Amino acid sequence: MKDYLVCFLAFISITCLSSQEIELPEGVEKNFILIQDSIGAPSLVTRKAIYRFENKWIKTNFKNSLSKKDSLAIYSSYEFNNKNYTPLFLNNQPYFILNGGGFVLKLSNNELTRFDNSVDQKNQIGGAAFTYNNQFHVYGGYGLWTFKDYTTYFENSTKQWEYLVSNSKETPLGRWKALYQVIDNKLFVLGGRASSKETANIDAILDDYFVFDLYSKTFQNKGSYNPRFNLETSKVSSSKKDLIRIEQEFYRHITDVFFEMFKFYGISKEEIKKRFYLENSHLIENLAKNKKNVMLMASHHGGYEWFMSINYHVPHLPFAIYTPLSNKHLDTLVRKIRLKHGSRLISRYEATNYITTQIKEEKLFVYGMVADQSAQIRSFTYWKSFLGVKVPVFTGSERIAKEHNIPVLFAKMVKIKRGYYKVVVEMLSEFPRKHKDFEITDMYIDRVEKQIRENPEYYFWTHNRFKHMNKAPKE
Repeated sequence: MKDYLVCFLAFISITCLSSQEIELPEGVEKNFILIQDSIGAPSLVTRKAIYRFENKWIKTNFKNSLSKKDSLAIYSSYEFNNKNYTPLFLNNQPYFILNGGGFVLKLSNNELTRFDNSVDQKNQIGGAAFTYNNQFHVYGGYGLWTFKDYTTYFENSTKQWEYLVSNSKETPLGRWKALYQVIDNKLFVLGGRASSKETANIDAILDDYFVFDLYSKTFQNKGSYNPRFNLETSKVSSSKKDLIRIEQEFYRHITDVFFEMFKFYGISKEEIKKRFYLENSHLIENLAKNKKNVMLMASHHGGYEWFMSINYHVPHLPFAIYTPLSNKHLDTLVRKIRLKHGSRLISRYEATNYITTQIKEEKLFVYGMVADQSAQIRSFTYWKSFLGVKVPVFTGSERIAKEHNIPVLFAKMVKIKRGYYKVVVEMLSEFPRKHKDFEITDMYIDRVEKQIRENPEYYFWTHNRFKHMNKAPKE
């Protein structure tokens, strides 16, 4: 699931990281292409002018000296918008790639001109358009009644589109409308739509994830994500119709969560406090009066990313335990977003030693733990029934709490409505050393399960929670 998250976050970060509400300029045409410059400032490009936002909209008309060749492409029958043209940058210069392949338009010196010597190909509609090694590329797409499984690139010397030969013996199923992003020399592709042998006449959703190495020109299969399998395995409902409803509502919700994560970077303190707040916060405040730190255990339910604004609601200094992403660029991006509202991060690989050192300071800390994902199987692993399936569970939170006698609380997130959440705080144990081994972990897992059964559509079902379901030791 981490790889899925990496790919998806990279995809939406371009449009969401510096998002803000800006009214459109007066008199702008109905059809325009939205682009962002290197610092995130928006511009609207029409066939006749560009509107740049510099605290206010500034309009600059294009020159009208278009050749016949330019006019055929720029004033084609396609509406001039982001659906039909993908904006890409080359040497900080904006270009516009026609959806389906062919036309390439260039914006330079306040003039929009045609850059290609190609034709309207209509052969890679819905393909993944991107820039690599100073060349434009398009992977996949649909055209001539087939889904494409190859990549084309724009040869700058001839200004024609060429076929990129793959060195892999096997290639993923052709597709269109996939989520994608290029990082370093790799194209990450998630899902999309296509027709398989089983769905020959149906445009079906794909659930695979792969990487195309643009340097070696080889594909690497990374597996798949399948919320339906997790839902059916968990038996949160015995009705197939209800499971489909939950899955559909989950997709709508998780899309909101991803966008909320990037909205988090630009949202004000006042606004986030309206949209996220704590209920029963007096439990934490009372512990602070007694000079006690707090272990706050949550789950991947609701708008869990907004937990990072808890700094505005508690007297303690908040630290969240997290798993660093393997890609350093995306890890830096995610950290930048999550640190925006005062909380801090501790790598789970360093958490035990970090907390042991930090706890000696004369300060109050609240440690946020999200421990509902699948734990690794080790020489000693604690197994517990979760949603009807015996799985390995994390016990680190309980061990740390007992070692330092840190009170443990459960944070149940409730979705009030779209973009609004509250967290109901509940005491699990004020004196963790009084409990038997795994008793606190059991209480936590039981509450997570209850939370999921109440509102299953808000749980993070794409995580492979049951990958060890058949590996539990026999009793």
